[in-house]
Amino acid sequence: LPWWAYKVPILGHIARISFVDSLLRSFFVITILLFMAEVALNILIIRRVPYTEIDWQAYMSEVQPVLKQWDFNYSHLRGDTGPLVYPGGFVWLYGILF
Repeated sequence: LPWWAYKVPILGHIARISFVDSLLRSFFVITILLFMAEVALNILIIRRVPYTEIDWQAYMSEVQPVLKQWDFNYSHLRGDTGPLVYPGGFVWLYGILF
């Protein structure tokens, strides 16, 4: 028996399972468990945390000078919560949603 394989009793039979196969099976199980935990946590957060529009208003106030005045100077881009600290891609992404 090579070093990367070991014997495992399955339903009364001895099966040879390689270390790689067992690692891949473990990885698959852990991936499924983490995915299910994340879905459960997201559902819990959505049900328990009240929706606030604070972030949306702040983002739109930061994007507005770029779209309406074509002002690309970061020192001029400010919102209700302070200066714009996100990269330029943020401005264009939220500009599409404006």
